[in-house]
Amino acid sequence: LRSGRLTTGPKVAEFEEAVGKAFGMKHTVMVTSGTAALHTALAALGVAEGDEVITTPMTDIGTVSAILALHAIPIFADLDLETRLISPESARARITDRTKVIIAVHMSGLPCDMDVFMGISEETGVKILEDCAQAHGGKYKGKLLGSIGHAAGFSMNESKQMSTGDGGFVVTND
Repeated sequence: LRSGRLTTGPKVAEFEEAVGKAFGMKHTVMVTSGTAALHTALAALGVAEGDEVITTPMTDIGTVSAILALHAIPIFADLDLETRLISPESARARITDRTKVIIAVHMSGLPCDMDVFMGISEETGVKILEDCAQAHGGKYKGKLLGSIGHAAGFSMNESKQMSTGDGGFVVTND
């Protein structure tokens, strides 16, 4: 704030570098929101018009908006009745030849079963995008959420665990 450069300048690059180190990821890109983070990651993962993206109906509209912004088709998987997170089995059952990505939405720090999702990816070639908008600092088997899938999107909206007022970021090793 003191610099007078809220959205550009050296602090953005410093933040990207610090995030990359914290997550052990090669690439971090700051964006304007969590929705923009998911939109950017989906585009980078090759999602285009008419492609299908599987996710959960139990999420913020930003998850679905990111899919729709690319003219892709959101496909909703059922919830796991114990965790209320996306069911890996239901997601697997909805994969078609048009499916490009599964968005695993981690809610309130509670992680999706990433071993199963990454196994689905290995079997099918479908990429896994972690939606970590509500999971800053959450872990899965000792690994930070956002460091497991092919890419992850984070929100820094005023209501999130780590806030800059608004904004977001994408992390990936690709």
